[in-house]
Amino acid sequence: MVYQEPLRYTRITPHFFWNEMLASVEADKNNIINAPITEAQTENIITTANHMEKIRELLGNNPIIISSCFRSPKVNKLVGGSPTSAHLEGLAVDFVCNGSGDPAKIVSILRKYEKELKFDQLINEFDKWVHIGWGPKNRGEVIKATRLHTKQKITYTKI
Repeated sequence: MVYQEPLRYTRITPHFFWNEMLASVEADKNNIINAPITEAQTENIITTANHMEKIRELLGNNPIIISSCFRSPKVNKLVGGSPTSAHLEGLAVDFVCNGSGDPAKIVSILRKYEKELKFDQLINEFDKWVHIGWGPKNRGEVIKATRLHTKQKITYTKI
């Protein structure tokens, strides 16, 4: 099934809705429809929402706020995303879970479940949010992203 726009406010899983998985401040600011166009992207978003249910459970069933899941190519370019970003396929999520702690704490909790979650990358991004992504390799990388100033190059350090 390919995603259809009227689904935007429907529930995918018990705690996650289409509008959360497609949310993008940049898309809204630039009047871009940020929605999957292929069946594979749609299915990936559903799979990712199910992964997020497991993550919510591991984080004590505290609410999760998603800032980014699926990104269209236009949105990905606007936000400076990698051309190979898992967001382009709906296989990555940027989120916070305030009831479970800051991003460092959340990464610390989730890395203990690497074998169960089978993620590709788990990243503490700038101590502001957590990125988790899945892919064909699911390397289990745990990383911290930092930059000293907003215009500086991002440094990725394995933790």
